[in-house]
Amino acid sequence: MWLGLLTPRMMRKLDVWYYTKGFADMYRDKEYNTSGLFDWEENAVRTFFPEGSSILVAAGAGAGREVLGLNRMGYRVDAFEYNSSLVTLGNKLLAENGWEPTIFPGPANELPVGSKQYDGIIVGWGTYTLIAGRGSRTSLLKQIRSRCVIGAPVLLSFFHRPGDTPSYKVTTMTANSIRTVLRRPKVEIGDTLSIGYAHRFTEKEIAEELTLSGFQPVFFKSTPYAHAVGIAV
Repeated sequence: MWLGLLTPRMMRKLDVWYYTKGFADMYRDKEYNTSGLFDWEENAVRTFFPEGSSILVAAGAGAGREVLGLNRMGYRVDAFEYNSSLVTLGNKLLAENGWEPTIFPGPANELPVGSKQYDGIIVGWGTYTLIAGRGSRTSLLKQIRSRCVIGAPVLLSFFHRPGDTPSYKVTTMTANSIRTVLRRPKVEIGDTLSIGYAHRFTEKEIAEELTLSGFQPVFFKSTPYAHAVGIAV
């Protein structure tokens, strides 16, 4: 029901509230942010991202866990984050550990205007799953494609769903019946709402969105946290 009633602006406010009002303290915790990449992240980076290359952590750098971890691995890293309090925390963390403060404020679900090219791009942990609508997601991926060289990898991480089960169908039908009355854009199957909005992807959906945006899908794994890699073509 709430998935049908809430506007995108209200969902974004809910997301900001979640990350600033103590409900997601882990993401602000110093021990967490100095813990480095998760095992699955490190495996993907070592497999697809050339050593010492330039990486952009786009649209969700948080308070610097990935940026610090990548710096320690020898990569050259810039990053964007829309939550200003996390930008401040992340840059403070980087400076305390001897690195340049390279987390910059940026709009939600977009890249700021710029022309700098990167050898690889990572969309911050789980951020892709928080973007509502295929159009908005592929718009971000096309912006990312414009900022990386041919052959550059992009790493996405997201919530996974194995298929269109009855619960997903009922959720979509209920939300869209409300949105029809309110004359709002329809939700997609896989859209969910718990504390905040999240889209849950099948492997086919991720492959389609990468392909539409100028990337060739080359890797997908649903565990321990779903993630995929595309190569800029």
